[in-house]
Amino acid sequence: MPVWLSVARAARELELTTVEAGLSRVACPGRGSNRDPTVTNEDPPLLARRVAWADAGLVEGTEVLLWPAANEADAAGGALPAAPEGLAAVLSWVRPEVVRFETATPEPLAELLLASTLAVGGPARFVVRKSYQIGSTAVCEPPEEIYLVERRELFRVLVAAPVSVWAEKGSCSAHSLDCSAGGVRVYLPWPVGKGAEAVVQLELGTGEKLRAVAAARHCSRYPDGPWVVGFEFVSLPPSGRRQLSKFLAQQERRLMPRVKSLILVECRSHGRPAFAEGLASELSPGAVVLDLYEAHAPGDAMEVKFRLRRQSFGFSGRVVACTPVADANHKPVRHRVTVCLEAPAGPAEEQVRKALRDLALENLASG
Repeated sequence: MPVWLSVARAARELELTTVEAGLSRVACPGRGSNRDPTVTNEDPPLLARRVAWADAGLVEGTEVLLWPAANEADAAGGALPAAPEGLAAVLSWVRPEVVRFETATPEPLAELLLASTLAVGGPARFVVRKSYQIGSTAVCEPPEEIYLVERRELFRVLVAAPVSVWAEKGSCSAHSLDCSAGGVRVYLPWPVGKGAEAVVQLELGTGEKLRAVAAARHCSRYPDGPWVVGFEFVSLPPSGRRQLSKFLAQQERRLMPRVKSLILVECRSHGRPAFAEGLASELSPGAVVLDLYEAHAPGDAMEVKFRLRRQSFGFSGRVVACTPVADANHKPVRHRVTVCLEAPAGPAEEQVRKALRDLALENLASG
């Protein structure tokens, strides 16, 4: 019996024992749990929970919509008011005793404000009481709790983590393209049939590794590139779920704030002597979306350099997506490339985060 299959069966037996003890398996991403609800007509299941303000996971520089609130209970239930009625703002300061919003105009805000934004872990809503306002800056008293709509099962988080795969056709080392609580997408040198099982090991950083039995739910090939396989975890112990949840939260934070702005970027594939110029349309501390003339396959190692707020930054990363962009005649003229950036040593990531917050404020002020 092949070693990988022995490991798979042993893990499956462990899973059955766990289920008999009363613990349920993780949701299956292949049956709707990791689909992006923005591209379907279905109403995704929502699990709203209250989270203490200290654990809210709000990130400075993130966009927010504000509406006048009747009372503090407005955050708890019902649909949000229509987006066009909300006032666009940016979270500029988040502290235990104060939260500060920047708006585009000095228009006076209501005393009670319902805020809707994106936190680490999902969409969030809460009501704040305005302490004072100076021009376009509103300083508010935060609530004791916020309401967080948990959708971690529904969303794939971009992450290029080292992955090892043991399957029937062999074993290999690669990197992930994205990951959710229910599964992971990886690129492989060979296809994996739908339903075929494999052992997948995901490196979570700081020396932690997560190993699980997984089943292939879809498999497709990039043009002249690797095979992209979506695996569903079918055997994951409770300790592994906790590890994965923590890892996803850390990576989600690295993808915030996500600022849409045109930024000149220099990049090159590892091993190439010269940098090429590209235009970034979206940037966060953990990822950049570039428009390039050359296509790049998933897993390509990249060096990326850019300037923000008169500071120069350089990152290493890996391509996780590449989509052709066509002109008016439907002729591909360039490629939209998403690169996951590795976490740098030292203070560089926090410096980028602060620079992106300032850029978000500039974008808001300029309309």
